[in-house]
Amino acid sequence: FEVRPWGGTGSAGMLRIPANEVVMTRFKSPINKLDGYSRLWAIGRWIDTEESITKSRWAQFINKARPELWIELGPGYEDPDDNMIARLESKIAQKHQGEMNTGKPLVTPSGAKATVLSFSPNEMDYFNSETQMAEMILSALGVPKAAVGMVQDMTFGSVLATLMTFCEQTINPLLTMLGQTDTKQLASRWDEDDRKCKLWYDNCTPADPSQVNSDLGVDMTCNALTPNEVRVMRGRKPYRLGGNNPLVQGPGGLMPLPINEE
Repeated sequence: FEVRPWGGTGSAGMLRIPANEVVMTRFKSPINKLDGYSRLWAIGRWIDTEESITKSRWAQFINKARPELWIELGPGYEDPDDNMIARLESKIAQKHQGEMNTGKPLVTPSGAKATVLSFSPNEMDYFNSETQMAEMILSALGVPKAAVGMVQDMTFGSVLATLMTFCEQTINPLLTMLGQTDTKQLASRWDEDDRKCKLWYDNCTPADPSQVNSDLGVDMTCNALTPNEVRVMRGRKPYRLGGNNPLVQGPGGLMPLPINEE
């Protein structure tokens, strides 16, 4: 494998990496047992379509002429020169441009005719098609719209549930695959007779606050939790004395049960 600096070799030259020093991760392919098959490759046509929509949308705004008023001059003005056209445009703009001139009547010379031009809402078609392509691409990549900020009128609970689903169904499987590949291809190089090396990634799913509080209540009922454990979960410093014993109901209320420390 060769690594070259962007823009040319420059003073850094070229870095050569032996193939046995490179760990390759392949997404499983539904059509080949040896080669990988990435999602980006699978939805290449969708991405090309979205790029074409964006380019066409930009070109329409750049190239389209959208006059809002057509002035048809009377007899004798069949071929007005540029100065006359500029003078007429200046008069119309001076009297009718701006929000304070909305609705003012337009007076034309005898024989002239003013026609209001209307256009079909092509922009709405772009909106619908681009929204559809965006949703298709996000769904193929396993990304919910809430994860990229495409949310409307969603509560904190619904956003949290969406992000939890995103982590469970997309991020965690990817991290599991990377951990398994790195364990097999990289960590195994440091294996010994009595020791096996393993690489893994922690679960990235955010905790549900209501479920955490419910679990804490059950644990406290069963005397299976100590105050220090609760304080650490809440991000607080543990007590120096007595915090490692569970609390039980005594004659005078809650009291520590000295089973971990005196």
